[in-house]
Amino acid sequence: MARLVVTCIRGGLNGQRFEFDQDHVTIGRKQINHVAFDPARDRKASGNHAELRRDGHQWFLKDLASTNGTFVGGGQIQGEVQLQDGVNVEFGKDGPILHFRIVLPMQPTPEAKTVLAEAPSVDVPKTMMASSSDELVAPPSSGRTAIYRAMMQETVKRSSSKLKLMLLGLSLVLLAAAIGGVLYIRAQRAETRLLKEQAADAKTTSARLADRTAELETQLETQAEALTSARTRLATTSGKLSSLRLQISKSEGAARATLERQAAELEQAKEKYESQLQRQEKQLAELKRTGHAAEDIAQKYEKSLFMLIAKTPDRLVGFCTAFAVNTDGLLATNAHCVRNIATMSDQGITTLARMNRDASRTYRVTHWRSHSGYNNTAFSQDVAVVKLDLKGQKLPVAVGLAPDSLVHNLSPGRAVYTMGFPGRVMNESRPAADFRAAVISRLTTYENAPGDADTARVVWHSALTSKGTSGSPIFNADGLVVAVNNGGLSARRVYTKDAVTGALKSDFAYDATGLNFGIRVDTLREVMQ
Repeated sequence: MARLVVTCIRGGLNGQRFEFDQDHVTIGRKQINHVAFDPARDRKASGNHAELRRDGHQWFLKDLASTNGTFVGGGQIQGEVQLQDGVNVEFGKDGPILHFRIVLPMQPTPEAKTVLAEAPSVDVPKTMMASSSDELVAPPSSGRTAIYRAMMQETVKRSSSKLKLMLLGLSLVLLAAAIGGVLYIRAQRAETRLLKEQAADAKTTSARLADRTAELETQLETQAEALTSARTRLATTSGKLSSLRLQISKSEGAARATLERQAAELEQAKEKYESQLQRQEKQLAELKRTGHAAEDIAQKYEKSLFMLIAKTPDRLVGFCTAFAVNTDGLLATNAHCVRNIATMSDQGITTLARMNRDASRTYRVTHWRSHSGYNNTAFSQDVAVVKLDLKGQKLPVAVGLAPDSLVHNLSPGRAVYTMGFPGRVMNESRPAADFRAAVISRLTTYENAPGDADTARVVWHSALTSKGTSGSPIFNADGLVVAVNNGGLSARRVYTKDAVTGALKSDFAYDATGLNFGIRVDTLREVMQ
């Protein structure tokens, strides 16, 4: 049977290579496809764009009613066409391009076929057969010696051809093993490089937080001094006002009028100082609260976090984060996480939700609903809710959602905090959430434009994001959820070869670039309503 080798030469998967030895291959932007394009960068391709079918040594390509069409050699195909070896296929005009190679199974060379076809059919005398000691008996010294010699030479030729084929097969096996080793080494190097980048980014974040802490301490000292000064001015003004009122009570005529005018000015000054004092006391309280916000949020809401887990026949696989929005078993997460739940449900795979730091609280996900505006892309209403079967229990804690009036006034530079389960450190048996402090870097529309208070619903932030943190909450300093964490533009698909089976495995790697974003919480409230 003919194998299919696919190489991406344009698009989000550029440079990546796939090999398929099955009869059916699907292609599209949905991540359930065998060749899954980048959802953000390959938007010309449809979710389920095309499929490939093998028939013997031939492969056939079929467009699945895609939005932007499938093009072979510059022309758009209709229905099913035979795929030629070495052809380039474009998925949507100006969309990603894949290069296809059809690798046929190894056949005997023409020379080998000729030898096999022309080999003489001669009855070998018994004297030519091996004895019980596996030694050849010497041929008789007759006129047939030339015939026997020719027969032996032909046998050697045939054996030599078989040996060549065996050596060629062995060479191919060794070559495949070498390629697998190279792919594995490259994957390990990429992972090492990624870990170094994440460590450097974590160090940068730590330094940024240390600077922020020092800045807060300086602001606290400055505000405390300003508060003391305001209290002194207010006390001095109040004393002067009391003294002036005493003088007024003893004065008459023009002197009294002058003193009353001075008293009115002092009264205005006193009101001004009282207002300043109240404002500075409020600012000081805010600074003190912000300094302890991270620790308070981590402790108060740690039991509101859940790891979403696929229960496969042989193991548990964590894949997303969710958080409780009420104590009756309603959790919030991303719509792309719910898409995975629906796909697995069709395959008979159950989804579980396991509580952070309490594996005894594990519940089955029974219902789910995504936002009606979600269109299978990262930049859309990628929020959803799931319902748990609590069997009459109540959850210990649920988060509070920030009101519209607050999220409409989010701005860059504001401190935020995330809690989730990064894929590289996921522990399905004993979940332990990761807490991150960050700041909002910008707010945009789904089209990456500035927008206004109602439309700027994409919240960009500096917290680390990786596979598994999708669906985690983003808190403000008051402990209210302002957004649902989504992902990062730094995600890329990588492939490694299984050392045992030789099969290619795909996964996502995340560069520590800080281009991470979430969807504003008023979008989640629309799903809940």
